[in-house]
Amino acid sequence: MTDTIEIAGLDGGRAWSGFGHNIALGRVQIGTRTVEGHVRLCDAWANRGDENTEVLYVRHLEIGPASSLELDGMTLYTLEYTNDGGALLPGATGQLVEVGPIQHLGAVGLTADYDPSGGDLLGPPLLSVTGPADVLVESALQQMTHNAAAVTLTGNLAEERSENGVAAGLFNNLVLDIIDAASDVLASGAVGEMELREPADGSGGLTGTALMTVTDSVLREGFALGYGDTMEVELCITGVNLDNLRSAFSGSAAVDLIPIPEPATLALLAFGSVLLLRRRTC
Repeated sequence: MTDTIEIAGLDGGRAWSGFGHNIALGRVQIGTRTVEGHVRLCDAWANRGDENTEVLYVRHLEIGPASSLELDGMTLYTLEYTNDGGALLPGATGQLVEVGPIQHLGAVGLTADYDPSGGDLLGPPLLSVTGPADVLVESALQQMTHNAAAVTLTGNLAEERSENGVAAGLFNNLVLDIIDAASDVLASGAVGEMELREPADGSGGLTGTALMTVTDSVLREGFALGYGDTMEVELCITGVNLDNLRSAFSGSAAVDLIPIPEPATLALLAFGSVLLLRRRTC
């Protein structure tokens, strides 16, 4: 017996935005190692109330042994695709388009300013990383650039840790916002405590990493299942000459974000490995 899936998504092309704010499916598994499954796509209804071509977006697609998926001339976009010996039958014009889950966001050419007096509010020492920047979003299969995005990362020095001429400090109250030119939030959330430290005395820079809890992102559905709610944030500041964090400085900065799996997903991966595309900018 062959089951059918009605396609109803708006065709946004080979873009991660197509998986969000659209009629999309999370995980579709057709058959298992012990049970065959057979599915055919269909477009029996004008689900969107217009004549635009409808497609199907699926974040994770699996076809099991001796199972089959008939596209019947239609288009299916997927972040992840696994075929364990099954049959993919596209038809005359059908196509399966792999997009790849987002594995990295990066912004370079930012400005980092540090004020030990706390700025206008005269509070704790303030670090501010800002600027318009082109934000690169990429998977293992493709890249997209959001031009002139507004990037802001701010936080306070909680503890001075400089010693022997090597500048270092623990920063807290960190908040990161990345908003593109269309006012869409690419990533926003609170960042945990981050130690910024010179790699060596006189190296002219500071680097640090921390975990970010993502509270808003139009790209959320573009991450692999079990990813996207937590990201590792790396901050790299260059062009500064420091012995400690008692003096103001300005420099250039880059920010990288890497999605990491949620705890439940980590448990599933305990006996395997995860390949992350990690394009560091410092």
